[in-house]
Amino acid sequence: MTVDVSKQKLPAEVGDQHASLNFSVGVAFFLLCLVLHHYVSRRVCLRRFKSYSELTWQLQMEWDSRIVSSLHATLVTLLSAYALAFEEPLWSDKISQPTKLGGVTLSISAAYMLADAISMPIYWRDVNLLVFWLHHGVAALCFWICTSRGILHFFALFRLLSEMSTPFLNVNWYNRLCNVSVGSLLSLGN
Repeated sequence: MTVDVSKQKLPAEVGDQHASLNFSVGVAFFLLCLVLHHYVSRRVCLRRFKSYSELTWQLQMEWDSRIVSSLHATLVTLLSAYALAFEEPLWSDKISQPTKLGGVTLSISAAYMLADAISMPIYWRDVNLLVFWLHHGVAALCFWICTSRGILHFFALFRLLSEMSTPFLNVNWYNRLCNVSVGSLLSLGN
């Protein structure tokens, strides 16, 4: 019995069936992150938070970055949890089963990582910049590979669940920056 391999699709040829959707979502979210960080956040925070206007320009930029970071983390945590809970194909084939929602979620994360990596040199000049560039670069590359090849969505989405801690870490940063007491209800609630 012979098998006609010319009709079989290799994993690299299959990729993610939703490649154009993933690319479009990635580009749109990349641009959205830049607009939120460099335009929207600044204008809203200048009007809503007195302490924001008293910060140095670099700290304002980091504040804005942490807002976008928290929005991204919340969104991808919810999308990842939903995909892992309700997309059964992810559980039946953890290696090579891409899903539409999984690809979109990974595209959103890759786009955020790239947008943040572009913004970082504006307000960071120390060794932390290299550490975060490495972190964001590796994460974006991994998410792109998973999405473009349609592989490892299960594991990438599971990894994105760890983003759920990001908003709480960012609130701690805001609290320290604004001299909120560690024993205050705001800090304790966080």
